[in-house]
Amino acid sequence: MLRQIDNKHFRPDAAKLTVTIGPDANQSDCSRCLSVAEIWINDADFAEFFALDDARRDRWVLRHLRDSLMDAAARQGVSDDAVYRAVTQAKSEGLLLAYRIKNLSRVHPCRKLQFNVARSIQRGGERWSLEVCDRAGNLHESFF
Repeated sequence: MLRQIDNKHFRPDAAKLTVTIGPDANQSDCSRCLSVAEIWINDADFAEFFALDDARRDRWVLRHLRDSLMDAAARQGVSDDAVYRAVTQAKSEGLLLAYRIKNLSRVHPCRKLQFNVARSIQRGGERWSLEVCDRAGNLHESFF
């Protein structure tokens, strides 16, 4: 979801944003340390969460993330259009994080092919794959 934000920072000098759901000893609702901003949701009802089925749990988490990101965008004065786009995408595709591990990806010696290692995280686990792409980035084959 945060990849839709296009690397715009919510908090001054913060490169990452962490949303923590659950009570915290610190009653502050947000803070920043070095390059990480953190928002706490102290009033989450976990009894409600655990009573829900999987699809409704995803919507519960997405609702809290959306509210936190909207709050962070308002504090920073950043447009919330990217948050709306990310939420819309998450609703249609589900809560899934998929990205390439650049440090593990390699270019074939002939320079015509690129091998990308990709990681996908979703409900129930994660999956790693090897993607064979041409130099233009078109996927030719994927191995799990």
